[in-house]
Amino acid sequence: MNEFRFGELRERTLHRQLKSHFLPADGVQEVAFGRWIADIWSPSQGIIEIQTSSLSKLRPKLRDFLAHTLVTVIHPVALKKSVVTWNADQTSIVRERRSPAKGRIETLFREVGALAEFLLHPGFTLWFCLIEEREHRCEDGLGSWRRKGVSKVDRELVSLVELKKFRAPRDWLELLPEGWLGPSTNKELAELLGLRVNQAQSLTNCYKKLGLLEDVGVSGRSRLLRLSGRTGNPG
Repeated sequence: MNEFRFGELRERTLHRQLKSHFLPADGVQEVAFGRWIADIWSPSQGIIEIQTSSLSKLRPKLRDFLAHTLVTVIHPVALKKSVVTWNADQTSIVRERRSPAKGRIETLFREVGALAEFLLHPGFTLWFCLIEEREHRCEDGLGSWRRKGVSKVDRELVSLVELKKFRAPRDWLELLPEGWLGPSTNKELAELLGLRVNQAQSLTNCYKKLGLLEDVGVSGRSRLLRLSGRTGNPG
């Protein structure tokens, strides 16, 4: 562990590791494309963007990129995470623990929904990269009061567990309960998916924008949702 080297301010370690991992044989890193810098440009695959933070930040880039070429976005999701805390000058480890948090794609739709206009674009592909990661923190007194001043300073890839590709409607429908057609409320879907109600609502709001779900009435004060007829729902 003490051999770990922190990433530079403009590029964290996880971002650099994933960029190297997904670099195609004909790919080039850090290429100017209009007013933006693309993480990777490949003549065969187009632009590949590694987005380790908020997906919504990509919207201006995607509008420009997709007007000219194919775009693939790689977004890591931490299935397992350990947290390493360093002393103030980042020379020694104070403690390390396993985080109880486990990332799920289904919980991310507050972010994913911000990209709804691109998700079914014929030139766009979103890969969720399910990983085990190590988060590095520092007792520098500059972090959130919730962490008692401890700052998050870097993220490190431990292992790549699985890749999930999302491009066509059928890819997104696979996140819904197997065999589900509806109608159901967001609360009922949340129970089926093991989500909080607000998480289920973010997912269904996104799916309605994609034309995958439709409102079919109310139950009490809650909207009822079912698969849209455009997805091949026989109902």
